[in-house]
Amino acid sequence: MHHYQTKLLPTVENDLDEIINYYTINVGVHIAAQFLDEFEQQLQTLKRDPFFQTRYNEVRCLAVGKFPFLIHYTADEKDKMVWIHGVIHTSRNPTDKWIY
Repeated sequence: MHHYQTKLLPTVENDLDEIINYYTINVGVHIAAQFLDEFEQQLQTLKRDPFFQTRYNEVRCLAVGKFPFLIHYTADEKDKMVWIHGVIHTSRNPTDKWIY
C-alpha cells in the first residue's frame, strides 16, 4: 500500500488555533491536548487510506474522534497527496467558509 502525504492549507492553522483556544479557555488544557492528539491520529489515518465519504464535489470528510469536528479534505490519488482544507464544527455549513 502506498502512503499519502498530507498538506495543511494555511486556513487550517487558523481553524486549529480557534479550536484549541476555545477548549483551553472553556473546558481545559487537557481537552485541548486530547483534541490535538485525535487530530494527529486522523492525519495518520488519512496517510494510510484517504478515501472516506465524499460530502460535496470532491471534498471528503473525516471526524476528529469523539469531537464534533470534521476534517475537510481532497485526495489526489495520482500524486498521493491529501490536501486538508479545514477543520469545521459539525454544526457549521462549510460552504459558508469556502466557495465550492
